[in-house]
Amino acid sequence: MDKKVSFSDSESENKPKKFELNLHDEYISHKDLIKFCKKYYKNHYKNIIIQKGDKGDDGPRGKKGDDGPRGKKGERGPRGFKGKGLKWKGIFDINYDYEKYDVVIYNGSSYIAIDCSIGIIPDLLNNLYWELICSKGEMGIQGIQGEMGIQGIQGIQGIQGEMGIQGIQGEMGIQGIQGEMGIQGIQGEMGIPGIQGEMGIQGIQGEMGIPGIQGEMGIQGIQGIQGEMGIQGIQGEMGIPGLNILTSYAHMYGNNQQLIGFNNNILFESINIVTPDINYNPLNGNILFNINGIYKIKFFINSNDPFRMGLFLNNILIPYSIFEISNINIPLQGELLQTINNNDILNIRNIGNTNINLFNNGAINLYMIILKIS
Repeated sequence: MDKKVSFSDSESENKPKKFELNLHDEYISHKDLIKFCKKYYKNHYKNIIIQKGDKGDDGPRGKKGDDGPRGKKGERGPRGFKGKGLKWKGIFDINYDYEKYDVVIYNGSSYIAIDCSIGIIPDLLNNLYWELICSKGEMGIQGIQGEMGIQGIQGIQGIQGEMGIQGIQGEMGIQGIQGEMGIQGIQGEMGIPGIQGEMGIQGIQGEMGIPGIQGEMGIQGIQGIQGEMGIQGIQGEMGIPGLNILTSYAHMYGNNQQLIGFNNNILFESINIVTPDINYNPLNGNILFNINGIYKIKFFINSNDPFRMGLFLNNILIPYSIFEISNINIPLQGELLQTINNNDILNIRNIGNTNINLFNNGAINLYMIILKIS
């Protein structure tokens, strides 16, 4: 670096002389240069002005120095303010009243509430109330299917279910015609009786003697001729059946062609017998009950197509009352027990994805029997 040194002659008689000295020494500092001038020009010059020259080019970069010693550990800062914790609320509910710092999931992304709100959907448009925490990632590539695991040990056999309720006993068949009586065998001939002796005069009755030993039983006499059998009387009429505990029952059936759409009731167009406390409407398939009790419900449906149906009580599906046929030309039969109250409405409904086709093939294609058993 060039260093220009200006100084004047303070001892001149006239105007002080000014001198300039140009030095080129990159290893001398301003401080050392001033010492140099004072040392060699102290007797003649006292005003020394050092002017810094123009900045020279940067020198080569020096080697990196060694790391300095590690500083002392600073003092512990003051304790910070208690932060607000996040409150996890799960999947977003549009009817929930959310507060500040509530966290929800919406469309696979998570959001934090930055203000109280209700009914405001969390997305980027509603940034006054919600702020995105983590957006939903794209679906990853499907992984390779794993190998099939080893077959597990066979489980313990379950407990055998209870025996179902015994079915209703069928009616007694008509008694068959009584066969003709066989021909009586020929009776054997009777032997000739012996001649009876005359009775003697009765003597005076003596004293009763000591009872003698009972004699042996005599030989049984020959049986007399059997008389002919009389004509059999006319069979009487069957008596009136005894009282039955059944007080409420109904039997409906149908044999006409019928197309039953999805979620429509199955209709029974004919009524065989119904007690007054059970009312059936053939126009809509509703069965109205007018008395509380436990009822046994049995039904039969014959269709040429697979179908699925269920029993409904007051428009609510009865648990475990779904019946399904997956093969064609196989009738569906089912029965269940159900507690039914006064003014309850029962119906049987198509709950499959296809229509149920009932055809008129000259026989009954559906029926329902209802019995109040308790």
